[in-house]
Amino acid sequence: MMKHARILAAVLLLTTGRCALAKDHVVGTVDFSGDAQFDADSISANGSNHWQWLSFPGGRLVLNPSPVDVSQIPAPLTKDIPLNLGGWVGTRTIKLLNTSHVLVGTSASSSEPATSLRTTWFPYKFAFSADYPDSIQLDGQDFFVDENSSLIRDLAFTSRADATVELGGVYEATEQANWIPADDMLVVSSHDYIYAMVFARIVNGHPLPLQADAIIKPSGYELRVNLVAGPSEFAIGFGFATHSEGEATATARAKQCFHQPISETLAHSRARIEGDLRRVPAPQKWGIEGSVGSGVTVAQHRRAYYAAWTFIIQDVVRKLPESSFAYDQLMTGKPSLWNEGDPRAPGTAQWDSVLGYQWLCYVDCNAAWSAFAGLMSLVDKDGAIAGESLPARKAQTAWILYSRTHDRALLQRLYPVIRKNLLWEEENPRWIYGDHNIADEKDLEFTASWIYDVDFANLICAELGDSSDAQMWRSKQTQMAENSATWFFSDPTQIHQYFFTKDKRFSRDDRVEPRKESFSAYITQALAIRQFSPDIEARLVSYFNQGFRPGKSGLGFENYKYPDVNFTAYGLIDAKQNSQAVLFIAGVLRESIQVGTFAEAINKTPAADGVQESLFSPLNIIEFTWLLNGCRYDNGSPVYIDLTDKSHQ
Repeated sequence: MMKHARILAAVLLLTTGRCALAKDHVVGTVDFSGDAQFDADSISANGSNHWQWLSFPGGRLVLNPSPVDVSQIPAPLTKDIPLNLGGWVGTRTIKLLNTSHVLVGTSASSSEPATSLRTTWFPYKFAFSADYPDSIQLDGQDFFVDENSSLIRDLAFTSRADATVELGGVYEATEQANWIPADDMLVVSSHDYIYAMVFARIVNGHPLPLQADAIIKPSGYELRVNLVAGPSEFAIGFGFATHSEGEATATARAKQCFHQPISETLAHSRARIEGDLRRVPAPQKWGIEGSVGSGVTVAQHRRAYYAAWTFIIQDVVRKLPESSFAYDQLMTGKPSLWNEGDPRAPGTAQWDSVLGYQWLCYVDCNAAWSAFAGLMSLVDKDGAIAGESLPARKAQTAWILYSRTHDRALLQRLYPVIRKNLLWEEENPRWIYGDHNIADEKDLEFTASWIYDVDFANLICAELGDSSDAQMWRSKQTQMAENSATWFFSDPTQIHQYFFTKDKRFSRDDRVEPRKESFSAYITQALAIRQFSPDIEARLVSYFNQGFRPGKSGLGFENYKYPDVNFTAYGLIDAKQNSQAVLFIAGVLRESIQVGTFAEAINKTPAADGVQESLFSPLNIIEFTWLLNGCRYDNGSPVYIDLTDKSHQ
């Protein structure tokens, strides 16, 4: 039987328009008209574990990417203040590390890093202040200018005496550097990209010639400029282009950074992200009530919520002109440079990005539809998508995007490929990644997600008038629920995550499920499935109640991630376990905020785990904030939920 709450999918009437918001409408205590007075500076962060990343919505580059691999977060800025960038050219990732650094010398013989450094993250800039010997001080900022990933580094010094600043940097052996004195510009070329940096002295807000020459070395450059007593300001305009766009494009973009005073360009960048954040649905209730929320202030909660939206908005990459993939993308994590999806769009994950589309549509429905259509264009003749195979949520995503835009023609065009992929996922409810491809493996996380997603395939069929497919989906959904009962619940002593049909066993040497005594979110997520029998539902509720520890680090789990905990929350709510649901939602929200890093998963420490920075933690923060504000979105349109515990009333 279809989950009853999903019949409410069309309850909330949206204003017409391609990306319409529910103007002047409040669900629970979430205001869908947004916050017209939102001030981006109000969520700045300068604590010990504040965010290091920054991008521009639609841009290909990100500031301060993960330095080594996708599981390592960007380290705090070091005292030589490197300019670190990373991003995509076509289908490959690049890292431009230490393209510029800042050293200061009080004599001609040496230049040194800062003696102290302080940094602050804003949604539109990354600011830093530094101290050097002889009371020399620096106030600087890095910020992106536009979707082309042009960037300005602004450096304002105050000195009591003459000194020297070294603006140096490095480049790879595969790159070639050229200094153009007439433009005070360094041009660095690789086989598929070019970047240019224009160096300028800023006087009264306007760029003037730097009057310095760079020393070009095999692996880097050195540019020394003089400080005089009093204030001195320098800036770098960074422009990027692919090889096919050409050097002239990169140099023009670098020069364009100075077409107006820096303050005006910065105001434009701020207005761009601030405008998006003002349209974000605005909760009216901040803070986490009760002891489970201790350690998270109202200010921290609000900051994390809007930072999470900032991450989603800035995680978008517009269609890359050099790529054959002609769609926008919502990356799994721009700062992590995760790049292991389908080879044609490797930055997109079939789970992380798909769930991100659902939320992106509250700000940019065009990009959400484009990214979703792009992913579905990758479905092959068998119904598969190359790269990492992950649980099904594509029908739900299509329904949510449709519910917000009412684009019936697009829904109708995409349904056949959604259908093909969902049928493939029915036959392959398992994780496929690299050389991990066990044909007879069945995984509860996958079968539960498939059963859930079929509810939305049914809604799509009803909307499109396809009664034949609707009947097919109902039959297949019933069969998958029955199979899951046999595969994972037939052992009366334990609920299992895996089943291998060939040998009829629950684990293999290369796929060992969690220990019986451990508490697994891969199992609690099955609470969301209403097609299971009352006996199985009771076992899942009992399993949750025995393992859940709201006051313990990790909440009792070894680790958890967004798609599992949001299913768990839905299941508790639908099973009328409101008191446990509130504690659970509050606990996940608290830890997602306290961890700081936006990561794939949270472990029992609690600490970030898996891909970092990544989409799942931001989605935890956004959705669980909505739930505590009495608003549930997963049925297609936001609806009010009452989480009051009525068990003793």
